[in-house]
Amino acid sequence: NPSILVRNLVGLTTCQRREMVRCHTGFCRLALTSAALLYALCSCGGVLFAVTPHAYQHHPRVRPVRGGRAQGSIREACTASLAIAALAAGALIFKRPTRFQATARAASATDKILKLVDEFPENYDNDDMWDFKQDYKKLEKLDDAIVGYNESAFGYLNGSWKLEFNSTIGLPKKTQALSLRSLDGVLPDVQVNSIGKYLKISEGTYEIIHPFTIPDSNGEAALVFAGSWFGGKPVPAPGMSVPDRTRVTSEIKSLRITPAASDPEAPAVLEAAGLSKFASPVKIDRKPEFNDLEYASEKLFAQKSREGVVEVYTSSE
Repeated sequence: NPSILVRNLVGLTTCQRREMVRCHTGFCRLALTSAALLYALCSCGGVLFAVTPHAYQHHPRVRPVRGGRAQGSIREACTASLAIAALAAGALIFKRPTRFQATARAASATDKILKLVDEFPENYDNDDMWDFKQDYKKLEKLDDAIVGYNESAFGYLNGSWKLEFNSTIGLPKKTQALSLRSLDGVLPDVQVNSIGKYLKISEGTYEIIHPFTIPDSNGEAALVFAGSWFGGKPVPAPGMSVPDRTRVTSEIKSLRITPAASDPEAPAVLEAAGLSKFASPVKIDRKPEFNDLEYASEKLFAQKSREGVVEVYTSSE
């Protein structure tokens, strides 16, 4: 029944259009659609005879015989003609989706990065990290990836951010024992339990925040590195050239230790640990840090340092 065939064909192509994101080459879609079209056309008895004049004109093997019927090769000619027609129709039905269609059907880079971070194991090995880097690199082909220089991306940075992933250490530990001196040589060798890493960025102001507690006490505080930042393109050395990137340059000029406002015991704990003198900003000398933005949205931004370390931050507001 031709009407049933047409209805099934429409259902098939509609289903394919919904699932076309899963096909990367398009050849399988074209082949399947064309085959369906060919089957539908061949099932309609009158179609074969409609192409007989075309077959006689373009296929020398086809010769009319008495009674107006062609020799056996007419079936081959008709089939070839229908195959060409079906391929052409399949190509028209399954032309490449527009950029809007592809973007609407595919998940954003933000969603995919969050998924990669969420699935990354706490006790990872080298294979896990290699897999992450390979999957992360594939995202640069998405429309919302930052390629080259994109000045508008800097506008997303204003706010408070939490470090979710670092390609050197993996997922930050909820609590990590360390010496404050490991964060900066100006600080004394006081053991603390570090609780993650945060950034607070506003127009011209850049703060790196390390919350911590002191062992065997309830004191909570934060080590704050403060400075400035600006965005722009990389500046090449004389006689050199570098590709355009969306670069964030931060310059840390001071540090301070701030007791948690919600913890009345924190000031006394800091004084007992010899840290009260850092309540006021202390000047430090640090080289500028350069990070290139690779993805930025209201939920997340990802950056890569000049050494190739990738960090992923999510909004903590």
